[in-house]
Amino acid sequence: MVKFNRASRSKFHRWWFQINRELIVPIFVLIIAGFFSMLSVSPAFVDNNNIPDYFIFVRYLIYSVFSIVAGIAVSTVSFKNITKANFIIFFLISALMIAIFFLSNDVKGATRALRFPLFNIQPSEFMKVSFILLSAFILTRLFKLKGTKSVIQYKSNFNKFFAFLRGDNSHNLKIVGQVVLSVIFLSQVVLLIKQPDIGSIVLFTITLVSMIFVFGARWRFLIALFLSAIAFLTIMFFSMPHFKHRIELFLNPDQAYQLNKATTAIQAGDMFGRLGSGFDKDKIPDVVNDFIFASFVEDFGFIGSVIILGAYSFIILFIFRIIRQAKCRSFYQFVAFFFTIGWSAIIISQVVIVVGSNLGILPTKGMTLPFISYGGSSFSSNCIGFGVLFSAIRCLQFGEEKVM
Repeated sequence: MVKFNRASRSKFHRWWFQINRELIVPIFVLIIAGFFSMLSVSPAFVDNNNIPDYFIFVRYLIYSVFSIVAGIAVSTVSFKNITKANFIIFFLISALMIAIFFLSNDVKGATRALRFPLFNIQPSEFMKVSFILLSAFILTRLFKLKGTKSVIQYKSNFNKFFAFLRGDNSHNLKIVGQVVLSVIFLSQVVLLIKQPDIGSIVLFTITLVSMIFVFGARWRFLIALFLSAIAFLTIMFFSMPHFKHRIELFLNPDQAYQLNKATTAIQAGDMFGRLGSGFDKDKIPDVVNDFIFASFVEDFGFIGSVIILGAYSFIILFIFRIIRQAKCRSFYQFVAFFFTIGWSAIIISQVVIVVGSNLGILPTKGMTLPFISYGGSSFSSNCIGFGVLFSAIRCLQFGEEKVM
């Protein structure tokens, strides 16, 4: 194997040397699986929705090219710079989520995207990445404050907030950090409720709990958080007809048309699928989003499901290996550590929820399967999220060195 000195090579060579190439393979396996899925469902979907032939496949192809380029570009930036830029990005995305209520129209009872002539943007998809990164930063500040006993008096809460961000080591700033994290989380929950987007709320909650658990929260806090989530879902059940309807369909599967067609499509796929001759998926209205897994299994069978689930499993196991081997010495390595945990949690949650809802063992949530479901915002946010992940892994393994 030819070896080279990173310092004497171009920026691209340095980036290629430091990036985890074995993680790229399963990601591109999923992207290719998404291409075949869109190509398969496109004819029936365009007929049912009166749009041009192969419209969603061509659109998916265009989105994917720009998204992959964006993901690669993000992966070349140092994790420290990404973390700093995320403060501005978070507030910009929050502003877009607020703008939805004034500039967008309802689609199937939800207001989630800003619509433009050639494309749509769903800010909540990009918020997943920004929220995890900001939470990782705050948890790292709290982690650095654990065990400190010095108390510094500040003139105002305003000064305390910025002192916390600067990293001043004061025990009483732990409360400030906890309040900041709580306000950020609850603000996103409020915005998502207004859309409504219960699926994203579930993802945000699972992700934050996973990060807090690793942080070392006490069990009674996690139990209280779990009970609060149960109470929240109960309130949503009685106050949101759409959410209540989905739960009722889950409890009465005989009345769930899409679920019945999805399970029939999965069963019809058998071992090797019936690509080109399957017809059950064509009768599912949301086949390109919620039930893309059922469509893929009908086309490629059990073998196809093993391939994509194996790709997801490889990604998660690889990330877990990085987490286990991580030796954090600097502040931003701790941020990268927490981000890696949060991003793995959100990927696991999406896969489990989508596959579980397609099999009828979980209620449907209106959630996408990473890299496979149709949706430019979802695809772009996943590419950007993995770009940040590559930068975080590089930070964990090589320190805070810049590549570009």
